[in-house]
Amino acid sequence: MGRHCNRWGITLEVPSAAPQPDQADVERRGEGTGVANSLRTIWDKLTAKPAPEVTLTQEQYLRLKLGRSTSFTPHLTGLLLLLLSAALLAVAYAASSAIIEASSIASFAFGLALVLSGGTPKVNLYPANEGLRGPLLSLSRLAREKVGEFRETFLNGGEWSTLRATDSKSGAITVEPIGAAMVRDYERELGSLRGVGMDELKTWLPMMITDKLGLASGMKMSRKGNTVVTTLSRPYVRTLCIDEEMAKEVCSCMGCPLVASVGESLARALKQDVVHVSCTFDPSTQTANAIHTVVDSK
Repeated sequence: MGRHCNRWGITLEVPSAAPQPDQADVERRGEGTGVANSLRTIWDKLTAKPAPEVTLTQEQYLRLKLGRSTSFTPHLTGLLLLLLSAALLAVAYAASSAIIEASSIASFAFGLALVLSGGTPKVNLYPANEGLRGPLLSLSRLAREKVGEFRETFLNGGEWSTLRATDSKSGAITVEPIGAAMVRDYERELGSLRGVGMDELKTWLPMMITDKLGLASGMKMSRKGNTVVTTLSRPYVRTLCIDEEMAKEVCSCMGCPLVASVGESLARALKQDVVHVSCTFDPSTQTANAIHTVVDSK
């Protein structure tokens, strides 16, 4: 204990600091502390009180159940089927059963198809498609109020597009292309599309849209004169394609973001203005056909 006198003359006894242990003594006493800590951790887990039960409402329970079911993806199902195929093959080899061997082959084929299919990203994009419906219809109706019937023209270079009146008398509205964000994604992988030409574009753009991003199961581009026809098999936007209102007010004059991204890519690659002519969808074959016209440079 130490003594301390404050400014009022009162003497206080202050406990002195505890002596510091010798380093060698600390190291000596530290032997075996790892085992002691492990035993203490085990004891704490054994004696810990269970966490309080959480009562879920019916809505929360259904949401949780839905989340768990959607997390069980086709990819994981395919892997499980491949494992099942291997197990059935081993049983068939031991039992010499043709039925089990056939089941093993079927399980392998179906599992491999699920693993190789890119179905999950397309399914997850469906809700996003429905969210696009309102803004696209609003833009189309606003443009009609300003200029009347119109067609979207992707300007040379692809930086901007115009919603230009079809009668060429009511003017135009200049906007950022609807598919601009998707084109930026293409260029992150392919590099700049400016001036690459039609041959290079129709080789690499379909590969990007189908294999890399999974936005469609197939895509072909062909040019005859100034007309470019793009065929998209099972595009991810097909939930919008079958909407009659969308087909009338959007697809006929400017297209969805996927088709618009093709038009903008053409304008960049050819360094010419490109006009959206039409886009139709065949529900029986799940195929969309988009037509663009390349405007000759003056």
